[in-house]
Amino acid sequence: MDETMIILRLVHIFSGSFWVGTDLLMMLVIVPAVAALGPTGGAFMQGMQKHTRYAQLMPLASLLTIISGLWLYTRVSDGFNRDWMESAAGLTLTVGAIAGLLAFFDGLLLIGPTMKRLDAVQHRLMASNPHPRPELVAEVQRLKARSAFAMQSTTVLSVISLVGMASARYM
Repeated sequence: MDETMIILRLVHIFSGSFWVGTDLLMMLVIVPAVAALGPTGGAFMQGMQKHTRYAQLMPLASLLTIISGLWLYTRVSDGFNRDWMESAAGLTLTVGAIAGLLAFFDGLLLIGPTMKRLDAVQHRLMASNPHPRPELVAEVQRLKARSAFAMQSTTVLSVISLVGMASARYM
């Protein structure tokens, strides 16, 4: 019995499930509800960021998924053995791994900074009420569109990664 592989798989599966599940929940349920609520939805998102551990849990889950996944990949591929990597299972797992890495960097380099900037601009916008400055309103709209695109692309990438991980062993 290989205890290291068991622990790595458990960490990878639980953190990855949380990551992909939360991405899907956000994209398919929460973001459309927030958009439909208008200004109240913005207040909800700010409250979620401020009063829950969402902003800490998502980076942690994705980081645990990536670290455990790379460790697993190294072990399963026998140290990046070319023959294994060119097999159907190896190629499927590689596509899933690359999609997961792209999703991770999308979140790290695009979603996180965009959400922080959006929060800061929304605070400035609320402080300028009852006469909101048009450039702040435009900036909020631009940042919302950017974050929506980034969330969608991250979700698609994380689902591709999930499909690769789930199906590789059967190739």
